[in-house]
Amino acid sequence: METCQCVSAATSTWNVSMTRMRDSRLARTPVRDLPRVEVEWVDAASCHPWQSLADARKDGLVRCWTIGYLVRNTRDIVSLCQARGDNARLGENWSIPRTCVLRIRRLKLV
Repeated sequence: METCQCVSAATSTWNVSMTRMRDSRLARTPVRDLPRVEVEWVDAASCHPWQSLADARKDGLVRCWTIGYLVRNTRDIVSLCQARGDNARLGENWSIPRTCVLRIRRLKLV
């Protein structure tokens, strides 16, 4: 996996490969301390109506941005949840294939 430099919401640089929290470290992180991140990624797209061949050739991937708490970060997937409860429960969990992830930005509350 290549190293990329990302800029956080607080304009500080965040080196993804250096601060990547692997599962072993995230497993020890309490729910209240999970890092808030924005994941930029690409997803498959489909077009449901009938269309011409020329229009079909214009279709492509969709760029997506998902914001949440980083739950898991491995070579295969990036997993984040969009809600957390005071009972240490998580909700709206997303698992995104690592090969689809373009960038991870750490967000800080202001």
